Amino acid sequence: MKITSVYLDVLYEAQPDCKTIDISIDQHSQRFAVLHGGLRMISMILPDEFVGRDVDVSVKSDGQLVIGSITSRSITHGPLGVQHDPRGIEECLQNASSAPVSLQWFATWRCNYKCSYCWQETVRDSYRKEKPAKKAPHEWAEALLRLDPKEVYISGGEPTTLPNFTKIVETVGSRVPVNITSNLGNSFDIDTWEKEVSPESLDCVTFSFHPTQQLFDEYSRKLRHFVSVYGSSKTGSELVMHPGQTQYEQPLRDLASELDLRTLNIDIFHQQPTLYPPVAGTCANETPSYEPRLTTLPRHAPGDTSPHYCIAGVTRLNIDPVGDAYTCMSAIDRSKMFGKHSLPHYSPVGNVFDEGFRMQKEPVMCWETFRCSGCDVAKVKESWVQHPYPHELPLPQ
Repeated sequence: MKITSVYLDVLYEAQPDCKTIDISIDQHSQRFAVLHGGLRMISMILPDEFVGRDVDVSVKSDGQLVIGSITSRSITHGPLGVQHDPRGIEECLQNASSAPVSLQWFATWRCNYKCSYCWQETVRDSYRKEKPAKKAPHEWAEALLRLDPKEVYISGGEPTTLPNFTKIVETVGSRVPVNITSNLGNSFDIDTWEKEVSPESLDCVTFSFHPTQQLFDEYSRKLRHFVSVYGSSKTGSELVMHPGQTQYEQPLRDLASELDLRTLNIDIFHQQPTLYPPVAGTCANETPSYEPRLTTLPRHAPGDTSPHYCIAGVTRLNIDPVGDAYTCMSAIDRSKMFGKHSLPHYSPVGNVFDEGFRMQKEPVMCWETFRCSGCDVAKVKESWVQHPYPHELPLPQ
């Protein structure tokens, strides 16, 4: 087959006895762990030397495996047989023509709390062990401000565990007042903040209360202290309604009312799946069967999986602790959870420290709007335009 890009996409369906897939091109081979439960995808990245060549692609497995297609990708959604819709692209761009550039920066995945309901704990090894980029505060500030954002939202992990975090906040906030989410734990020293961060640099700081990690008296004491320094109009509070801490809803509502806080978020608890990246086996010597209809027959999956154009990437970016920029929060999470099995649009669109990095020019096609995080939905939903493809798409992740 002709290799047109560094991306080789393999769509497959595996039976429970299959754990491993080996993909070989000439002398180049990679081994992947199998995912079960319907149509799945491997997005294999090839060395540049293969681009432009005609090669033989060989697939082996250690169990029952059906290959639907092997595609050398020329467009992001090419492996699923969906073509671009110029009208939809133009309408999506028009819908977002007045939308401000909004950045969400996950300053660090490190956290001084260990909450069982945190989505980042689901794949702890992928998040907590990843170290932030070794960049000076002014380098982070310059990288973010270079994108000319009108909104900057900083979270983590716990962002205040990042060394010199206050310097970044003050520098960015001097241009664009920032929004921050923090747990108000030991790493948040209000006296230091009073010295190093001016009120004008902040739009709002929302402090999440986690009863398994912090006493309510300590949380309320520090919250009062912050309000005394920065004012109630720059302070928010939130609580996840985990079954073990619903009794704190009313005390938190009373505290927010007393202090006249700007925001109070009582968040619904979502059960996190116990799901970790699978591990490949040690041997794969069986030849799979091929069934092209596997990828062309209409399928239906839970949730809205019809393709949409979304402005994510054009006016909205999610940036991880090393500076990799993703179209959305789901892209970050799924890229870590599934690694090389991720859908193509889960890959980063670049790194904010790369020379010449800019916001994207065209919207992304997504068929998982049901998975869109609340933070992203608020910024991109008005741009969504449904693609005319007549069927829901499978979820190959």
